Amino acid sequence: MTLVPASDNMPSLEKIILPSRAMLRSWREQTLPARAAALEMSVELIDRLDADEDPGVHDMALLGVISDAMQPVEDLAYLATAWDAPFKGLAHYVRATTYSDRIPTNFWQGASRWDDDRLDVLAGFAMRNPDTDTVSDFLELTGLAVGLDPEALRVLEKARAVSRARLRAWLEELAIAWSDFAHYFRAFKHGGLALHRADTTFLNDADDTPVSPSIAVWSRRGSGSEVAADANRPGEVVRYASRTGELAIETIRSFLESRLALLESVVINDDGSIAGLQELQHPWSTWLLEADLAADEWAKLGRGPRLRWVAPTDS
Repeated sequence: MTLVPASDNMPSLEKIILPSRAMLRSWREQTLPARAAALEMSVELIDRLDADEDPGVHDMALLGVISDAMQPVEDLAYLATAWDAPFKGLAHYVRATTYSDRIPTNFWQGASRWDDDRLDVLAGFAMRNPDTDTVSDFLELTGLAVGLDPEALRVLEKARAVSRARLRAWLEELAIAWSDFAHYFRAFKHGGLALHRADTTFLNDADDTPVSPSIAVWSRRGSGSEVAADANRPGEVVRYASRTGELAIETIRSFLESRLALLESVVINDDGSIAGLQELQHPWSTWLLEADLAADEWAKLGRGPRLRWVAPTDS
């Protein structure tokens, strides 16, 4: 492995590089596997329940599926907000670890309408400076655009456009699911506030005939209706929720990959000092499917552009 000495104007190792890398690695190696396992287990549990099981057990099992599916959707809101609107003067990870119950709803109310610059930051094609709030394109910031031929630049731009469209569609899908399930997620997360079936009667709006929702909870809203109820069949709720959770997990996985590529190019000695910088291959293709590019375009792109660091000079 060939290393290039690090320049003196690199971000702080103690305040930015190491804690950022530790946080993102823990997400990749601990949090995401735990989220995926929890969702799988909650779906398996509800599949094992007998039809004659107590309705309250069914309700809590269904709420468990929704909660384990919505948790990574909430996680994504915190991570994306941290890079989209970081605290000034602080590393991005600081905001990702700062709790506010308004962040998920605020994020999902607007994420599907993000412009290209904000999508590029989320996808890892650009970076937002916490101090100036300016967005810098990765190719321009690193100087890679100067050394690439026109065909390579065309393929990179096509990959970026396809990735933006896919990410925008995913954000829209996840935003709709958050709107559909947020009340049930919060009800389970804050005490399992399911309505007791024996004490509750729901009526059809059209003819006032009794209906039995798949799940009903105390919504904990500050105003308006205090009850949220879902009229779909339980199996449909499980499929919809679990598909949403899996999509959120995969989106976070790609998000982490795009951040760690840069941070892991910094090689650290055993004593905690910087040994140097190794070649970086930016994961430009992380949001793509095989069918998105032609074979010759994949040959040109690979996983993404390579960045060979230049040793600092006195000048």
